[in-house]
Amino acid sequence: MSDSEDEDYAATQETVLKICLLGNGASGKTSIATVLSQNSFSKQYAQTVGLDFFRRREELPGGKVVQLQIWDVGGQQIGGSLLPTYISGSHGILFVYDVTNQQSFDDLEDWMKVARNVLAATDMIAETENLALGENSNSIQSKANRRPAHFALVGNKIDLQHMIAISPERHNKFAADNAMSSHLVCASRSDGIQLMVKKITATILNIKLDKTSLEQTQSALAASVIQQRDQGIPPPPSHRPGGGSHSNQVNTAAGDQTGSSSNANSNSCSIQ
Repeated sequence: MSDSEDEDYAATQETVLKICLLGNGASGKTSIATVLSQNSFSKQYAQTVGLDFFRRREELPGGKVVQLQIWDVGGQQIGGSLLPTYISGSHGILFVYDVTNQQSFDDLEDWMKVARNVLAATDMIAETENLALGENSNSIQSKANRRPAHFALVGNKIDLQHMIAISPERHNKFAADNAMSSHLVCASRSDGIQLMVKKITATILNIKLDKTSLEQTQSALAASVIQQRDQGIPPPPSHRPGGGSHSNQVNTAAGDQTGSSSNANSNSCSIQ
């Protein structure tokens, strides 16, 4: 293959990122994943057993195309032997909780502890293997300087204002204290989710989102709202940007259908 062919081939390759959704059952992880992959929401609830797997194709400024592999981990896996396997290698972890459920918020500490332990162990193993293989110091230093997995705090079901148990202020403080990006969304109304994942993807890849890309995402959300109206689904009382491209879901188990570091920028669908 010639140099020019090599360049053309590389240009057509999509970056692949692994995104893991963690949190208690019934917090809305599968609903969020379904909105991202299919732009749809199911009112039927079925707890995820083990793992569901979704895909999404995200486009970023500069023609950057990213393939997101979304790992939806069942809420009962907090003490499961396979949880480290599910978390290992994640570029981003979304810690999802139900803003109307105090316990789902309190349990985030346990989920974060497990995730941090798994990622730390994975990094240690990788570094040991590099040393054993005799890689030069520059290569090892390059690997050591890789950005750590992005942690995001995702509060779901913001539309249920009369049932709120976790205030936005408490949400944002928890995110800031734990170096997480902050997001408040409504899976049942597809509000805030697409913009959330675009921001997270851009942060992981250190790509700055410009005004044009954000406006395009907002336009995609408007189209989604019109489609929901046509289907008889009431739109959210207020909208903030959301959008993106979608692909297919790959199921490995039953579905759980429910309702940058240190900055805390939130997307909300709360009633104004």
